[in-house]
Amino acid sequence: DLIECFFQRSLNSLTRPAEYTFERVHDAFINPRYRRVVLLGHSQGGIIISNVLQMLLDRYPGDERLTRLEIYTFASAADEMPFDLELTRRERRWVPYLEHFINLGDFIVKLGILQNRER
Repeated sequence: DLIECFFQRSLNSLTRPAEYTFERVHDAFINPRYRRVVLLGHSQGGIIISNVLQMLLDRYPGDERLTRLEIYTFASAADEMPFDLELTRRERRWVPYLEHFINLGDFIVKLGILQNRER
């Protein structure tokens, strides 16, 4: 798992789980019937969410629909979580909405989301 995490993060490798997840999230994202699109990710799932989110941001920069996204990670192995700076400034909150749940003693979290906490 650690080697796969390395490839997903460091080499920006898009895995089949990330592609599969993107297709489903994208379908919900473009569907006006949904007021919110909520993503949950645990450990390596945090990397998948980070990749999916980056693809959405690349495809739809500044798109108001990004404000409907909510991201919750648990013990995330992702070392970054992208966001839309323009919408974040305009909405005066993180866009998409982000929450990370961590255990400070968790080895994966230290390699993941806590690695860049000063950002």
